[in-house]
Amino acid sequence: RAELAGVAEDARSLGVYVQDHVSGARWFGSAGARIDDHTEFGSETTGRIAGGVRMGGGRTILRGSVGSGYKAPSLTELSASAFAGNPDLDAETTVGADLGIDQRFADGLAGVQATLFGSRIDELIVAVFDPASGLFQNVNVDEAESYGLELGVDVDPRGPLTVRAGYTWNETEARGTPQAFGLTAGDPLLRRPEHRGGVELGVELPGDRGHAWIG
Repeated sequence: RAELAGVAEDARSLGVYVQDHVSGARWFGSAGARIDDHTEFGSETTGRIAGGVRMGGGRTILRGSVGSGYKAPSLTELSASAFAGNPDLDAETTVGADLGIDQRFADGLAGVQATLFGSRIDELIVAVFDPASGLFQNVNVDEAESYGLELGVDVDPRGPLTVRAGYTWNETEARGTPQAFGLTAGDPLLRRPEHRGGVELGVELPGDRGHAWIG
């Protein structure tokens, strides 16, 4: 197998995933597991459990989930000849959870959603600028935290238009990352805005073919 700057030009990644979903009149749930096998980084098992309950005739839904994740570096992220490439990267692992509520109004024509979320990421891969060399390089953040709140509202009047709006507050923090690259412990993560929002307008397509969205 050919080598490029100390990194294999090809790699094999095989994943196997199983999931089961159950539901009743007032509740629902699902559980899943995944096994990933990578030629460079070995095997990792991750999973997710989610569930919720319906109240008020289905107008109110309380929901939550907890799960884990895994992401091996791509060949581009590893190759020293590529932009920001670093052959010494480790794979990312994640543990996260969320808890939320959905509420419908006006016979289901309008709704609001709110979700609290949080996650911890070990060995997060980020590209940072090294002032000594004048180049970007991918590095692993030893540990990172991300938590916040998502809010949403949608209005679907009896007509061809649908309006959706959302806002996310996301607090992030890096821990134990190399200080030589300008990202020190306690700093917010790069390219992850603390505040984000948007509005979308949907127009129903003729012939009941779905919606076209502008946002």
